[in-house]
Amino acid sequence: MAERINAVKTSFFGKGAIRLLGPELQKMGIRRALLVTDRFLYDSGAAARVGQVLSDAGVEYAVYYNVQPNPTVQVVNDCIAAARTLQVQLLVALGGGSVMDASKGIAFAYYNDAPIFEYIYRRKQGGQALPILLIATTAGTGSEGNWTAVFTDTDHVKKGFALPALYPKESIVDPELMTTLSSRGIAGPGFDALAHAIEHPDQLAAMKADCRKLYERYYTNEAYVSTLVRLIRELTESR
Repeated sequence: MAERINAVKTSFFGKGAIRLLGPELQKMGIRRALLVTDRFLYDSGAAARVGQVLSDAGVEYAVYYNVQPNPTVQVVNDCIAAARTLQVQLLVALGGGSVMDASKGIAFAYYNDAPIFEYIYRRKQGGQALPILLIATTAGTGSEGNWTAVFTDTDHVKKGFALPALYPKESIVDPELMTTLSSRGIAGPGFDALAHAIEHPDQLAAMKADCRKLYERYYTNEAYVSTLVRLIRELTESR
């Protein structure tokens, strides 16, 4: 039986990887973009650093820097009108899981007019999304490598949705962008990754047999989970 495997097309990892962004944007023919980030990264100068790369590549861009932890649909509503007015060709997300998830929601809403929870609750169907480029500033959420996004509803319940169109066109993990993280900023995503590893057996048990077989084959196994837990412990102790 043939199976479709979705994945990020291109990823860059290593110190100084952010400098590879400009040539990639030029190859993609991008001229207008929206840079999505949070207030801390804006005030710290990290957003300006990415913005300079965009400018040097000949890309006009606007910045939205009010993403909050556990994003709500308000972020999407705030951004979408500006993105459409500017006729952006790409969303560039700079941040952790909340910023990257928010950007996926904005990218989806760009082509789908109904409120995003109409799609999350499957009352509406949609498929197309604006291209996304994700730049991770934390290590642990994994949002830069998947097609899912999580939003908080008005009743404070978190809901996620997944769509192949939400896979980023490219992802960048540059450790230099993480050197100023606080201990809390390191521990939070670390516990996020640890929780996913620990809950893995329960996830598999809850899956239907055909889904479980595919998940085990392509995504993870016992050895992977054990290694992940060990690495998280070692990195935490070294910090």
